[in-house]
Amino acid sequence: MDDLLDGALDEFIKSNPPVSPTPPAPRQPLENESSFDLPEIEAEDEDDHILDSAFKEFHSEVREKPPVPVPTPTPTPTPTPTPTPTPTPTPTPTPTPTPTPVMPTPTPTPTPTPTPVMPTPTPTPTPTP
Repeated sequence: MDDLLDGALDEFIKSNPPVSPTPPAPRQPLENESSFDLPEIEAEDEDDHILDSAFKEFHSEVREKPPVPVPTPTPTPTPTPTPTPTPTPTPTPTPTPTPTPVMPTPTPTPTPTPTPVMPTPTPTPTPTP
């Protein structure tokens, strides 16, 4: 893979030789263009004096005024929140269980025992002599 990349790079360099930068040619003035040299303007001394005195006067007025105090904003105290008391839960009364009425166990009525009936004796026949 590296050989393939190296070969491609070599081929690219051969087909695109590096170009050395050439400095730009000096600009030639146009035919109807005037010279860029401007004539020096000489200021009159009187004008300079007027400007200087006005400048000094302005700055002296600025210096004479006392600085305007910038009111420092007093921080508004943040109200401390009063803690709301947690309500104490009232205990729910435990309901007293109503006793279930106990039904009395019925006493069994004794079943009467039948009186045995005695069989009436059959008279045995007496033998006749």
